[in-house]
Amino acid sequence: MSIDQPQEGSLGAPNIRTKRDLTNLCEVEDYETGAFKRSTFTYVDDEDIVWFGQAPGVRKFDLTTEDLNRLLQRIPDEKIYPLKTASTSIVSKADRKKLYVKRPK
Repeated sequence: MSIDQPQEGSLGAPNIRTKRDLTNLCEVEDYETGAFKRSTFTYVDDEDIVWFGQAPGVRKFDLTTEDLNRLLQRIPDEKIYPLKTASTSIVSKADRKKLYVKRPK
């Protein structure tokens, strides 16, 4: 099943080859009736760029990799990450190797 919705900002878009490449893939249901509404999915790449997509009326098992790649839209950093303030410390690249960055499962 194909979904006709163009992807915005396709430059530098991730190349999803399998559903396992996604960070998250789930289905949304109506709270009261339990009726299926849409599938949503996210992807976070190696550079911490976040992508989000949704497919109204399409079950996650029916999504193709072509659908995923077309529907993923980049989320601007300012919508996700806090802005740098005067009290924010920047960690050097050398020190980053010693740290663990916790990610969603």
